[in-house]
Amino acid sequence: MTMLRTAATDASDARALATATAEQAQLVRGRWTEAAQRTKGLERLRERHLAALRHAEDAAEERAVDDLVTGRAGRIAARPADDSAEDGADEPAGGHEIREVPWTG
Repeated sequence: MTMLRTAATDASDARALATATAEQAQLVRGRWTEAAQRTKGLERLRERHLAALRHAEDAAEERAVDDLVTGRAGRIAARPADDSAEDGADEPAGGHEIREVPWTG
């Protein structure tokens, strides 16, 4: 009889241990899932950031090539003629007259 009682207690302890282990494993799986989701989100954010940087670099390169092809490279913005008449000054505060540089290419 004592053997049966001991066997029943051992079986009960084994079931309790299995239940606790399963609950712990579920918690660990939940944490790993959350961490994987955060990591995936950060990876997507990084990819979007890198794509935006590539797009900005491509746009800058296109503008530079376009400026070279159309002859706008090396030019300084011309000052409108009526602008100097309004304020009465022929030169900006830096003391240099702003003129458009002609394209020689």
